[in-house]
Amino acid sequence: MAPMKVVIAMMMVAAGLAGCGLLGSGGGGPVVVDGVTLLTHQGSEDGAYPAGLGSGTLTIRARCVAMRREAGPPVFILWPPGYDLRTRGDGAEVLDADGNLVAAQGDPITLGGGFGDLPWADGLTGGSIPDSCRDDGVERYFIAAPRV
Repeated sequence: MAPMKVVIAMMMVAAGLAGCGLLGSGGGGPVVVDGVTLLTHQGSEDGAYPAGLGSGTLTIRARCVAMRREAGPPVFILWPPGYDLRTRGDGAEVLDADGNLVAAQGDPITLGGGFGDLPWADGLTGGSIPDSCRDDGVERYFIAAPRV
């Protein structure tokens, strides 16, 4: 097969996978696959991120990827730019910008970053948080630093 035909065929396969719910778009903003939303932030211009630590279990809350902690309600996670979502069976999986599996629904996770509220999260996402993932509570969002 000629090189151009291979590239076009690969693009068609990738588009087909995204269209049937196996992979999301990963191009910034929310990624929605099979009705589940993965929030991504716009990244830090200076490479600086909060230096906190968040840990819990990867879960789905109100059809949005979240982290269930020991205390308090689950918090929505704002993943780094380029992170993606894939669904398999009854669960969701988060992939890094290179396509490597970060965590699957139900897995314990520990993330570097920090907690914030809705106005803070809205600013980090360019106001792209869909209604289903909006929570006006205190510290209901966690910004994940790259290399989680």
